[in-house]
Amino acid sequence: MSTTELSQLLCFAHRGEASAFFKAYDFKASALHPDFWTCDQGLGLLLTGEGLGKAFSKLGLILGAYHQQPRLEIFNLGVAGALRENLEVGSVHKVRTVYGEEEFHSFELIGDLDLITAKKRVLSPEQGHFLSAFAPLVDRELWGLCSVAREAKRPIAAIKIISDRPGADEICTITKENSKEWSEKLLEAFQKESQSETPEEPSMIDILGILDHSAWHFTTTQKRQYENYLQKWQLRDFSQTELQNIAGEIDPKLKPKLRTQKLLTLMQERFSPLETRLRANLEQLFEPHQNSDLQVRFDQSLESQSLDVNLKIHGAKQFQELQTALQSLPLKNFWSVLQGEEDV
Repeated sequence: MSTTELSQLLCFAHRGEASAFFKAYDFKASALHPDFWTCDQGLGLLLTGEGLGKAFSKLGLILGAYHQQPRLEIFNLGVAGALRENLEVGSVHKVRTVYGEEEFHSFELIGDLDLITAKKRVLSPEQGHFLSAFAPLVDRELWGLCSVAREAKRPIAAIKIISDRPGADEICTITKENSKEWSEKLLEAFQKESQSETPEEPSMIDILGILDHSAWHFTTTQKRQYENYLQKWQLRDFSQTELQNIAGEIDPKLKPKLRTQKLLTLMQERFSPLETRLRANLEQLFEPHQNSDLQVRFDQSLESQSLDVNLKIHGAKQFQELQTALQSLPLKNFWSVLQGEEDV
């Protein structure tokens, strides 16, 4: 089945959120799925439905059909609940970090507010208060969309409009009554965002002045990663002095490639201090169990719960010792750390 070429895939939970988009663009039904439309402007529109399961299955289907297209960006647009009193209903925000309820992994986007995806509708103030410790916004789909986008190696962004607060009376009625106005606001924000983007890679100010310096060496992938980190650095209002200090502490005797990788690692650690602590805990956890004949490695991205174990066997007696060592590996503690528990 042939597919229309797309540059952007717009994902909404409900049709009401997308109503202004259907009016602004000439979307035509697609044979791929009854909840998927495309138009000649290179846009696709997908109604995912509410909840993680639907987000996983529908987005996965569409991205699978378009897997050969080199450039395809995902936009999630829709309503979100406010978990903090200082946020105004009807205000529009780009999402910065996406957390999942009872999920360890988070996703870094480009935006101004964090969001947590809840497994169920947040109906009580008590549940909202609990989730507010993680983020000021809540929805039902974005974490699932981000998870699929990462697997497919596709960029994703999210624009949310605040519709309500947990415990508000007649939430569904209020959302339905305001869906037209909120959809128009989402359309305005999306078009503004699209106009500000260029088809080329974003040109960031190299505040360290190292991209073309002989003491550093950036591959194409590392350059893109560095520019992405610089943008996050500036959006989070981290100081230029702090970044200069981080770069200045890297051993100048390292080869340029190693210096570059070290800088990117340190910048990533600054964005995700929790993951940095968990990696350190895992290193400490396995250190007593390793030697020249037994090496244990875990996934540095913390996305996999599997371990890589390398063995060197020299004889029957030493093999028995390795068997004993394998049985003593702290696997329960390892899996507990991956669930976010730091005291193991």
